[in-house]
Amino acid sequence: MNVSRVRTDRKLRGFRKLAPAVVFFSLLLPVILIAVISFLRTERELTNSILSRKQSIARLYALTLQERFDRLVDIGVSLAARFPLSDLVSEGRWNEAITLAGNVPNESPFIERVFLTDAKGTLMADSPAMGDAAGNNFAYRDWFKGVSKGWKPYVSEVYKRYVKPQYAVIAVAIPVRSKNKQISGILVLQVRLDALLSWLKIHKEDTEKGQIYFVDRSGHIVTHSAVPSRGYVPDFSHLSFLGGIMKGEGGKTIVLDPYERKKMAATYAVLKNYGWGVVIYEPLQSAFLVRNAQLRLLIIVYGLIIAVTVFLTYVVFRVIDTRQRIAETLRSAHDQLELRVEERTQELKKANKSLEMEIVERMKMGAALKQSEERYELAVTGANDGIWDWDLKKDEIYFSPRWKSMLGYSDNEVGTKPSEWFDRIHPDDLERVKSEISWHLDGVSRHFQNEHRIRHKDGTYRWMLVRGVAVQDNEEKAYRIAGSQTDITYRKRTEEQLLHDAFHDGLTGLPNKALLMDRVGRAMGRAKRRGDFIYALLFIEVDRFRVLNDSLGHATGDQLLISLSKRLATSIRHQDTLARLGGDEFVVLLDDIEGIGDATRIVNRINESLLVPFNLADREIYITVSIGVVLGDPNYDRSDDILRDAEVAMYRAKSQGKGRHEIFDPKMHSRVMGYLEMETGLRRAIERSEFRLHYQPIISLNGDMGKIVGVEALIRWQHPDRGLVSPAEFIPIAEETGLILQVGEWVLRTACAQKKLWQEKGYEFLTVAINLSPRQLLSQRNFKTFISQVISENKIDPHRLGLEITESVFAENLEDVSLAIKEVASLGVEVFIDDFGTGYSSLTYLKRFAIQALKIDQSFIRDITTDPDDAAIVSTIIDLAHSLKMKVIAEGVETKEQLTFLRAHKCDEMQGYLASKPVPPEIITEMLDRKVSFTLPELTSVKLGKKPS
Repeated sequence: MNVSRVRTDRKLRGFRKLAPAVVFFSLLLPVILIAVISFLRTERELTNSILSRKQSIARLYALTLQERFDRLVDIGVSLAARFPLSDLVSEGRWNEAITLAGNVPNESPFIERVFLTDAKGTLMADSPAMGDAAGNNFAYRDWFKGVSKGWKPYVSEVYKRYVKPQYAVIAVAIPVRSKNKQISGILVLQVRLDALLSWLKIHKEDTEKGQIYFVDRSGHIVTHSAVPSRGYVPDFSHLSFLGGIMKGEGGKTIVLDPYERKKMAATYAVLKNYGWGVVIYEPLQSAFLVRNAQLRLLIIVYGLIIAVTVFLTYVVFRVIDTRQRIAETLRSAHDQLELRVEERTQELKKANKSLEMEIVERMKMGAALKQSEERYELAVTGANDGIWDWDLKKDEIYFSPRWKSMLGYSDNEVGTKPSEWFDRIHPDDLERVKSEISWHLDGVSRHFQNEHRIRHKDGTYRWMLVRGVAVQDNEEKAYRIAGSQTDITYRKRTEEQLLHDAFHDGLTGLPNKALLMDRVGRAMGRAKRRGDFIYALLFIEVDRFRVLNDSLGHATGDQLLISLSKRLATSIRHQDTLARLGGDEFVVLLDDIEGIGDATRIVNRINESLLVPFNLADREIYITVSIGVVLGDPNYDRSDDILRDAEVAMYRAKSQGKGRHEIFDPKMHSRVMGYLEMETGLRRAIERSEFRLHYQPIISLNGDMGKIVGVEALIRWQHPDRGLVSPAEFIPIAEETGLILQVGEWVLRTACAQKKLWQEKGYEFLTVAINLSPRQLLSQRNFKTFISQVISENKIDPHRLGLEITESVFAENLEDVSLAIKEVASLGVEVFIDDFGTGYSSLTYLKRFAIQALKIDQSFIRDITTDPDDAAIVSTIIDLAHSLKMKVIAEGVETKEQLTFLRAHKCDEMQGYLASKPVPPEIITEMLDRKVSFTLPELTSVKLGKKPS
C-alpha cells in the first residue's frame, strides 16, 4: 500500500469528518448572530417601553401631587374664610379659632399641624402643639414673606426636620381677613411630604419594588416613600436629570445602582406650579423576566439542534468509515444530510421569525393592556364613585379604596366579607336592600338600583345610591354581581330642605300658609266627624309695623318678627299650630279646646308676653298686636272662609284702638266690605281729583286782636254719591293703606298754591297750617327736597307755612324724628304740635326739637270753664310754652266763656266754631277782603274753671 496515498486517504477522511461540521457551523453562525441582534433590539425596545411607561406614571404622580397641593391651598382658603373663624381671629380669640381651624377635612390626613400667627408673624395658637412656644416669630420664614407681598396664599419651600431629616414638610400659608377686609392673621397648614408620597404610592398601586423620591427646587432629594427592604437613599448628584428638574422639565434615564449593582429605571416629572420634582426609581430586572425566559428556551432549542446534528454526523461518518467502498452511497447520504441541515436551518429561521413576531405582538398586547388599565383607573377616579365586586361562589366582596374612603375608612380597615357592607346599612333600610338584591339575582329585575343609608366611621349615616348588574352562567344562575356606589347625601338633604321650605316660612321657620291651611282643613274634618270637637283661629297683626319697619329699617323689622315669633310660640300649647302668612301677619290654630274661654286665655298670655320690650339695634321697642278670634263651626266648608273671618275680626280690633282682640260675629263681615268699598273709592278719588280743601280761620288774641292771622287747611272728600265726606272717615283708611302719602302730597301742593294766591292779593301775613302725617315725615323719601320744591315753585314765604304734627310721632324713633324736623325747620318752615296733651307723655321733645307753636286739643278746651283740672292743664300748657318761647293756639273754642278764659291766661291765638267753621277758600278771601275782625269779650273777674254744684 502506498504510504503517501494512505496518508492522503487519512487526511481526506479527516477532512471529510471535519467538512460537515465546518459547513454546519458556518450556516449556524448567521442564525445565532441574527438571534442575538434580535434579542438586543427587543431588549432596547422593552427598555424604552418601560421608561416611557414609568415616565407616564411620574407625570401622573406629579399631576396628582400638584392637584393635591392646589387642594391644600383650597382647604386653607376655605378654612381662613370660614365663619366665624375670621371673626374669632379679628377678636383675638386665637384658641377658639385654632380649635375651629383644626377640624381639617378627612381628605387631607397628611396635614399634621395647623397653627395661627398674627399679621406680624408671631405664633398665637397651635394644634397640635409641636414645641414652638407661643410668641415665637416666623417673619423670617419664606411663607410669611410670600404672603406679605400680596396677602395671598403661598406654598413654602421644603423644610427638613433636624431630628428626622427624611420627614420633610412644607407650609401652606393663607391670610385671614376680617369683615372689613383687613388682615388679622395667617393660617398655616403644615404637611408631611413622606406621608403624602406614601399615600400617593398606595393609591396609585405602583410596583412594590419601586420607590418615589421628592426633589426640591434646588435639585436635592428631601424625602422618599418608605420601603422596608432599602435603608438608604440613592445618590443622584452625578446625574444630569436633576438639572432638568430645576429647569422645570421631565425625562427618563437608566442608572447603575452603586449599592445593589443593578440597572435601575429613573423617570422624573416636574410640578409646574411649584417647581418641585418627582422621581420614580425601580430595578429593570423584573421587566425582563419574560425576555430571559424566552432566551433560555431558545438556547435549549439551539442546544438540542446542535446535539442532534453532532449525533447524526457521528453516525454518518461511522458508516462512511465502515463502508468506504460505497462512496456514492456516502456522497448521497452526505447530500441528504446537507439538505436536511438546510431544511432545518430554514425551519429555525421561520421559528425565529415567528418568535420575533410573537414578541412584537406581546409587546403590543402589553401596551394595549397598560392603556386599558390606565383608562379604567382614570374613569373610576374621574367618576368619584366607589366600586364593589361580589363573588357569590366565594361569598367575598371586593371594595375599592374610594368605596372605603366614602365611609371614612382606610384601605386596610374594611375586609371582604358581605357583612362589611350589610352590617353598616341602616336597620330601616336593610331588608329592602336585601330584597331588591334577591329580586335581581333571581332575574325579576334587569338591574339592581337602591338608595339607602349607610353608617359612616364617625357614627353618622350617609345616603348612598348603589347600582349593580349580575353575571349568569350557562344555567342562568348568577355567580357574580358588581356595581358602583355614589354618595347622594347632599342631594337628599337638598330635597328635604326644599320640602321643608315649601311648607315653612323662610324668615322665622314657622309653618307657612300652605301647611296651616292643611291643618285647618284637618281640624274642620274632625269637627264634622265629632260633635264635641272645638277649635279656634287667632289672626294676629302687629300694630304700626309699617311705621316701625320704615323708621328702623327692614333688617331690624325682620329681627323683630323673628323675636315676636319666639314669644308667640311660648304663649301657646304644644298641640297648637303657629304660622306666619307673610309680613307681620301670624295665625294660631288652637286645636281641641273647651270653648271660647280657652282662646281668650291664650290671647291674654300673648298680650302679657308683649309687655316686655324687645331689645333690637341697641333700642328698646314696645309693640302691641291686634288679634281676631273666630271659633270653629261645623258649617265651615272651606279653610279660606274661616281664615277670612279671623282676619275680619282682627281688622275690627285694629279699628277699635289697636292692642286688643275681637271675637268674630257675622256683622263684622259687612263692615269689612264697607271698609274695602271705602278703600276702593279712595283710590278712585285720587285719580279723579275728588278732594277739596276747606280752611278754618285762626284769630289773634293779642296784638292784632280779633283779626285773622292764619288758617288751617282741612281736607274734605266730595264723594259722587255721598256728598261731602269728613276726614275722620277716610284718613284712618288712607293711613292704613299707605294712600296718605299721595293724599298728603296733594294737600301740600294745593294749600301752597292757595297761599300764593293770597300772597299775590297782599295777604303776605297770613299763615297757612297744614296737617302732616307721621308717615309723610318719616317714610316719604326726600321729604325736605319735596317741600323746598313746592315752596320754590309757588314763591311763597316759608316762614308763613306751618306744618302740624301730632304728638304720636314722637313715639317713633326719636333720632329719625329729630333729623326730619331739623331738615324741615332748616327751610324756615314753622312746626306746630297738634292736639297737644293727648299723645306722647314725655316733654323731652319740646326741648330737643325746633317747635314754634303748641295747639291745645279741644278736649281740654271744652270744659275749662267747669272743670278745674282742665283749666289747670290749659293754664300750665300756656305758661310752659311761653317759657320756652313758643306760641299757643287753642282749638275747638265754641263759647265766649272759653275765649274769656284763654284771653285771661294770655293764649296767643284761637280757632273754633265761635269764630268760624271750616269754609271754602273763596269765603276766606272774602273775609280778608272785607277785613273781618271778630269782637273779643271783655275780661271779667269771674272765677273760671269751677265745677258747677
